[in-house]
Amino acid sequence: MSKVIKQMEMNDLKRTFENVRDLVVLSAERLSSQGEYTLRATMRKKGVRMRVVKNSLCRRVFRELNLQVPDDSPYWEKPTMLAWGGSSIAELSRNIDTELKNPKNAGLYKDKDKQPRVAVRAPSPMARRCRSSRRSPCRPCPSCWGRSWP
Repeated sequence: MSKVIKQMEMNDLKRTFENVRDLVVLSAERLSSQGEYTLRATMRKKGVRMRVVKNSLCRRVFRELNLQVPDDSPYWEKPTMLAWGGSSIAELSRNIDTELKNPKNAGLYKDKDKQPRVAVRAPSPMARRCRSSRRSPCRPCPSCWGRSWP
């Protein structure tokens, strides 16, 4: 991938995630194209957007947005899919969890050994309460800037 293309992709990621408040990181390692399409279509109906990202570029963009996820974090080990939207992190997680446990589509999301193909790794650090005030959930405020999130 050329530098120009990478920069365009990073600009698009930055534009997409600069105003996102709640974010869930998913692993889409062994998800078939049919399973991915079904998951995206169902989530789109519920107002949740999903995007598969290139880990190295997403890591750089998150660093620029003051989301300091360590480079050796398990977030970046496997193919990563980000989901955002809805009114809260609880609603977002509940929508994803409900879809993954839906018996109608369970075969698309599970392998033969019954391991989930798409697993919610963790909510975004942006969804955490600010420790310095009562704002809920906040963009990293001046008192949080530079803080390293797990």
